[in-house]
Amino acid sequence: MDSTDTGSIQQRFIEPGEGRVIMMVISQADDAATHLGGTLRLWSEAGWRVVCVRVTDDAIDLPSGSSGVEADFDAARLANRQEFRQAAAILGITEIVDLDLPAGHLGDIAATELRGLMVREIRRHRPYALVTYDPKAVAAGDDMDRAGVARAVDQAFGASQNPALHPEYEGLHGCFERWYMGPGVVNPTHHVDITTVIEHKLTAALCHRTKLAGFVDQLAMQARTGGYQLKILDEVQTGGSVRPLIETLLKAHGATVGKRHGVEFAEEFRIVTFGGLGALIDWFGRPTES
Repeated sequence: MDSTDTGSIQQRFIEPGEGRVIMMVISQADDAATHLGGTLRLWSEAGWRVVCVRVTDDAIDLPSGSSGVEADFDAARLANRQEFRQAAAILGITEIVDLDLPAGHLGDIAATELRGLMVREIRRHRPYALVTYDPKAVAAGDDMDRAGVARAVDQAFGASQNPALHPEYEGLHGCFERWYMGPGVVNPTHHVDITTVIEHKLTAALCHRTKLAGFVDQLAMQARTGGYQLKILDEVQTGGSVRPLIETLLKAHGATVGKRHGVEFAEEFRIVTFGGLGALIDWFGRPTES
C-alpha cells in the first residue's frame, strides 16, 4: 500500500488488493462503521477480501428502557446480528465470523483462550493486514471487551507464527501489516482520505438501529444528570430520525481529522509494517516473482 508523507502522519493510498485479505477484529458490531467504515469501503472497492471477526454477541446493546428479561437480550442479540450484516453489505465486508462470546464478559475468559481464537482465525484466513483496536488507547478506557480484544489480537500476531503455540490450529502465518484503529489512536502514523465514501460510512452506521437507540438513551441520561435537555435527543426518543445526530457526530469527527491533513474527511491509524522492521525491506527487499 502506497503512502505519501504529509508531515509526521503520512497519507495512505489504498492500492489494488488483487484478492489479498484484510482481517479486522472487533468486539462489537458498530465499531466497523464508526471507526474505519470509510477505509473498509475503499479496501472493498480496490478488490481486497475483507474478513471481519466479531468477537461478542452484542446482547447487552439494547435500549436502556428495556426490562432486562432474557427475551430482551435474545432480541438484542438477533437484531444486532442482522443489522451488522446490513452495514457489512454497504461497507463491502466479504465474510463475517461471529464468535458470539458474551458481551461485557470477555474479562472472564482466559487470555490464552481468547488469544487462541485469534490465532485460529489468522491461520485460517491468512491476512496480509491485521486490523484491530489500538491496545495503547483502549487500555486506559472503560470498555473491557475492546481492551481484551486488542490485547489478544496483538499477542496472536506473534503466536500465529510460532509452532509451539496453539498447535491445534494448523498453518503458521505471518501478517505483513498491523493497523490499529479506534477512539484515540496513540501516535497515529497514517491517515486515509475517505471523502469519496463518507456517505457509505454514514449509511452503514445508521444500520445499527438497536445500538443507536441505546446510545441515545445513555446520552439523555448523562444530560439529565448534568441538568441539561437536548432537543436533538428528545426528538429521537419520541420517534424522530437518529440520522441528524449521527451525521453530525460522524461527519464532525471525520472533518476534524481531515482538516489536519488537508482533505475533507479522513480516518487515522497507527500502522506497523513488517513487525516494525520495514527498513529491512527498503535495504534488502525485492518483490517476489509471481
